[in-house]
Amino acid sequence: MLILDQLGIKISDCRGQGYDNGANMRGIYQGVQANILRVNPKAFYVPCGSHNLNLLLGDIAKSSTQVLRFFGVLQKIYTIFAASTSRWDVLKKHVEKITPKPLSETRWECRFDSVKAIRFRNALIEIGKNASDNKLKIEILSIVRKINEFEFIASLIIWYEILSKINIVSKVLENQKMQIDLATKHLKGLNVFFAEHRNEVFRRAGTERMGSSLTGFMARSHEKVIFENKDAS
Repeated sequence: MLILDQLGIKISDCRGQGYDNGANMRGIYQGVQANILRVNPKAFYVPCGSHNLNLLLGDIAKSSTQVLRFFGVLQKIYTIFAASTSRWDVLKKHVEKITPKPLSETRWECRFDSVKAIRFRNALIEIGKNASDNKLKIEILSIVRKINEFEFIASLIIWYEILSKINIVSKVLENQKMQIDLATKHLKGLNVFFAEHRNEVFRRAGTERMGSSLTGFMARSHEKVIFENKDAS
């Protein structure tokens, strides 16, 4: 508010406000939105158009119990590594440049970064072997087993493909030099991608890619993928 006064911008002339979806900004009681509305009730708030994908991805990530389980595992992995600097050093030894990120409601990109960082399986195994805490050992063994399961690997492949496409469009929308015609083109392309993702031809192609990815996983990790038999009834 003080900065606006210094710039000669009167809140009384404001007829709208829009910014990212963080609670400190959009909060209806203590956020920036609330403070501006107290001065000028006509300053109607709308979420920033450049950050709308944040809300979309947040909703998608909570769309099913399977998705919640998948990102829940990623969150547990981050928590284990972030608990001490020695564990983080083990992670950096096994995985360069990319590290897991804590999941966020408004920064969906952290989910993309976490999916990219799933190569830290060997780092988890090393921490588990050297851990003196039996409870931690059991937790890590449980997570490593979960990583080897078909459901988790399939989710990893699917989400990486989805998030990588959305990440490109999101970067375009959030760019300060964003051009409307270019942003529209990217959004239309994203719609086409999702439409094709649902049709039979795309599913067959996706199955082939998944089979290739599973083969690569087993070759690199020297582990078998775990297929669970579920009662059809």
